[in-house]
Amino acid sequence: MPALVLFTASNFSQTSGASTAELLQIITTMRQTAAQFPKEIQDDIIVDIDDVEEEIKKPENQRNLTRLKKRLIALAMIGAMIATPIAGITDFANNAIDLGNKLGIELHLPSATR
Repeated sequence: MPALVLFTASNFSQTSGASTAELLQIITTMRQTAAQFPKEIQDDIIVDIDDVEEEIKKPENQRNLTRLKKRLIALAMIGAMIATPIAGITDFANNAIDLGNKLGIELHLPSATR
């Protein structure tokens, strides 16, 4: 059974120089990877991705950072916890973290301890 990994988010700030097009490209990549996930979790993942995309399309000063944080943490956790060998699964989790960073939402991954 995979170890539980906890994610925390802090340090909200302005988008760190990433364009909306760049952010949406990361979303596109995440959608492509999500299409490989087991069907039973795929729908939930797509809902989270849709929510992130909806917020990204808003003007920066109208984005709900709390909503973005929750969705990005959920996506990163899913990417980290799926045990099925899927091409690009590590990239999926890394993309969620990268997207958070580009939005000014720092996601910290604590070291796993046993």
